[in-house]
Amino acid sequence: MQTSQRRFREGVTFVLFFSLTMLAGVRSLPAAGAVESAEASAAQAQDKAAPKCAFIDAPKSALTALVEAKLLQDTQRAWLERTEIEKIVAEQQLQAAFGAAAGPDRVRLGRLLKADVLVLLRTGQKRLDGRRQQAWAEVVAAETAGGLRLLARTLVLSGDTEADASSLARTIGQGLAKYGQHIRDVYAVLPFVCQNLTYEYDYLRDAYAKLLEELLLRQPGTVTAELAEAEALAKEYQLAAPSEKPQRRLPLYFLGQYRHERRGNDIQVTITLTVKRGAKQVGEAARTVAPADAPAAIRQLAMEVLPGGHAHPFRIDPAARAIAR
Repeated sequence: MQTSQRRFREGVTFVLFFSLTMLAGVRSLPAAGAVESAEASAAQAQDKAAPKCAFIDAPKSALTALVEAKLLQDTQRAWLERTEIEKIVAEQQLQAAFGAAAGPDRVRLGRLLKADVLVLLRTGQKRLDGRRQQAWAEVVAAETAGGLRLLARTLVLSGDTEADASSLARTIGQGLAKYGQHIRDVYAVLPFVCQNLTYEYDYLRDAYAKLLEELLLRQPGTVTAELAEAEALAKEYQLAAPSEKPQRRLPLYFLGQYRHERRGNDIQVTITLTVKRGAKQVGEAARTVAPADAPAAIRQLAMEVLPGGHAHPFRIDPAARAIAR
C-alpha cells in the first residue's frame, strides 16, 4: 500500500512539474502575431528615429562634397545614395526648390526621392560694392510633408574649404534638429525700418533683422520664414477645412523700426519691435540705448513681445553682435 501511495505521489509530482514547465515555455515564447507586431513597432521606431534625408548640391565641388561627407557622419539620420538622387533630380528642379514660395515643389521632390527631409546647397559668386566678387553658399533644409523650410540661410565663404564645410554642416545641423519637433509657430522677420532722414544708418536695416532672426531660430518648436513663404502658409491655413488645419497657428510677423538721435554729446538709438499674428497686433515694446547696446536691446525686446510666455533665454552670437552695432 505504501509503495502504491509513493508511486502515486511521484506520478502527480511529475505531472505537475511537466505542466508547469510547459506553461513556462509557452509564456516565454510570444505568439507569431506578437512577434510580427513587435518587429513592426521596432521598424516604425527606427524609421522615426532615422528620417530619410536627401542631400542635393549644385554645382558640385570639393566644398559641397566635403559638406556631404561631414553630414554622412551623422548616424541618427539615413542619407539617400547620391547616385539615386542624380538619376531622379534635374538641376532645374533643385533651383526651383530654393524659393520661399516653392513649398509644392519641395513636396513633389520629396515624393520623387521618398525622402522626409531635403537638404539643398548651392554656391556661387556675386559682386559686392559694384567691384569685388564674393563667394557665397545658400542652404535650405525642408520637410517634405508640407514643404516647410526648417532653415534657409546664405553664408559668405572664406575660401578655407575645411572651415567653410564645417560651418555649413553646423548650419545644416540646426535645420535638421528642427525636424521631428512640434512646430507650433512660424516667424517672419521683415527688414527694420530706419526713421532717420539721412542714409547714414540704413545698413542696420538688414543687420538688426538678421540678428533678431538668429535669436528666434533658437526657440524650440519654431521656424523662421521669408515674407512670401509666411504669406503662403497663412493662405494655406485660412483655406483649409477646420478638420484639416495645421496644428501650428497663423505666422507671427516681426516688424522693427529704429531711430538714431543725438542727446547731448552722445548718440542714442530707439528700437521698437511690433509683433502681429495675421492682422492682429499681439505685442509691442521699445528700448532707447547706446548703439553698442542695440543687440542686447533687441534680445530683450524679443523676450518681451513673444506671446504666450513661450520665449526661452536668448544667447547672442558674437559675430552677429558685431555686425549689428
